[in-house]
Amino acid sequence: MNIQNIGAGFCAPLVALCAALALPAAMALAQPQLRDPRPDLVISGIINTGSRVGVGETYFYSVTARNGGNAPCNFVNITVELPGEVDLVSASSASPLSCQTNPGIRAIGEPFPVACRGGPGFFLWPGRTVSASVFVRTLRPGGNVTARAVADPGNVCFEANEANNSAVSAPSTIIDRPRLKMTLNKPFAPVQGTRGSPGSQIFPVTIANEGVGAATDVMLTLTAPYLASNPVYRGPEIDVAYKGGRYAEGHTPPASIPPEVRTEFLPDGARRSWIVRLTLQPRELLQVHFRAVPCPAGSVLFASPPDIRTSTADDIAQDDHEVSLWEACRF
Repeated sequence: MNIQNIGAGFCAPLVALCAALALPAAMALAQPQLRDPRPDLVISGIINTGSRVGVGETYFYSVTARNGGNAPCNFVNITVELPGEVDLVSASSASPLSCQTNPGIRAIGEPFPVACRGGPGFFLWPGRTVSASVFVRTLRPGGNVTARAVADPGNVCFEANEANNSAVSAPSTIIDRPRLKMTLNKPFAPVQGTRGSPGSQIFPVTIANEGVGAATDVMLTLTAPYLASNPVYRGPEIDVAYKGGRYAEGHTPPASIPPEVRTEFLPDGARRSWIVRLTLQPRELLQVHFRAVPCPAGSVLFASPPDIRTSTADDIAQDDHEVSLWEACRF
């Protein structure tokens, strides 16, 4: 008897049986997948224009919702849950949504919702988007301040996926801003020059923080390149800087703050800046004594040294951030 023929005859029915069993599974895999017939709302974008803002300033959130499903959705609503650190200024939508302009009763300091609603006649078709913008004004300082947007918050639209209906904005930092103000004072008596030097004179400048937030590290910058043609004197320079009230001429302040000097040499001169490392709290004063060429003789001011401008991080830009030293010669 041929053993190989017996083995082949025994295995053939098993192979046929396995193939018969595998056929329905292969046919099932070959079947096309049916699309979910329902709509699917998703918050496709939430833009925050206020990454770092001061108390009392405004910024806005722009929210976009999209129907990523396969059927239209009726009664489309978008709700933006605003943080407790802000107040509502206005809410609007370029699409046919009606946004509330009065949030109603709210607990101060707690998050509150602002809704933009579509009526029964508005359908958001597959692939289409709808958007809303909410303007806010900051009320108090805070870190990691975010808003949360929700599409169809009441689940009126029977959707394929309810888990993608919300999104959280990028965080905002709300701060109390400083505001620096520069004031000229009467110059000290001039020092006569020697060996061709034009001499020098101390011009005291007071920098006050009139804001509600602390100023960290005050920068002073020459507004234009300047370099005295006489090699004996190159200025202006900072003679001394200190916090507190202004000391009278001839008195040395007890705790001066040595400024960091930065000089950029240019073809027509040098641009100089200084950084005074300190924290200037609201209503505190920084006194800076600039040493520059003396006031010109007589009442007429000729070509003067460049103006000096002050700045600090998060400062509120104002016209009183800049002084011209020789303007003090009129005092």
